[in-house]
Amino acid sequence: MKSMLGLLAAVMLATVAMAADKPQTKCPIQGEEINKKVFVDAKGYRIYACCKGCLGKIKADPDKAIATIRANGEEPGKAPEPKK
Repeated sequence: MKSMLGLLAAVMLATVAMAADKPQTKCPIQGEEINKKVFVDAKGYRIYACCKGCLGKIKADPDKAIATIRANGEEPGKAPEPKK
C-alpha cells in the first residue's frame, strides 16, 4: 500500500512538472486564445494577450498576469534579451 501511494505521488509530481512547461495559450486577463502579435515584455517574460485592450492590465500588474498563466498550468515565455 505504501509503495502504491509513493508511486501515485511520483506520477502526480511528474504531471505537475510537465504542465508547467506548457507554453502560454490563454490570455491572463480574458482567458481567450492569445494573439502572438499582442504582448508585453515584463519581469523577464513575454506575456501574450488576446487583444490590445488587455495590455494595460498586464502592464499594471505583470505579477498577477504571470500567476494567472501559471495557475492555468502554462508558463510564460522568456522575453528576448535587450539589444546592446
